Formats: sequence, C-alpha cells, structure tokens
Amino acid sequence: MAPKTSSIGDQIRALRKARGLTQRELALQSGLSFSFINQIERGKPSVRLDALSRLASVFGYEVSLVKTRPDVEVRDPK
Repeated sequence: MAPKTSSIGDQIRALRKARGLTQRELALQSGLSFSFINQIERGKPSVRLDALSRLASVFGYEVSLVKTRPDVEVRDPK
C-alpha cells in the first residue's frame, strides 16, 4: 500500500495546531481572512502562491518553486 500524501490544507492544519494557533489567529498573523484559512484546511483545490507564501512565513518557512538536489548543478540557460 502506498503512503498517504497529505494535502496542503492538511499540512497547514498540522502546523497551525502544533503552534497552538486557532484559524482566526493564523488569519491575523498571515494577513489572510479566516474564511480563506478555513477553505484551505477543508481542501480548497487551488491556493495562490502569494497566499501560500504568507502562510509559510508565519511558520518560518519559504515557498520554493524548485527543489534542488545537492548532486545536481543548476545552470543559467543563457
């Protein structure tokens, strides 16, 4: 059986609860609305990158579009 992959909403909820925050507190700290936080945690199918970045910053993370591997060199295409 394959391991269950958690959604962004599941991950946000877990981080929020681990920090002891309510959805309202997370909304205040991120500058997003309570209803938006609620929608994300309930599985909103798409989340804008700027909103995700705001949420990540509350938890001390940054959003990265490219995951780099130490054994792969990334070069400028110019």
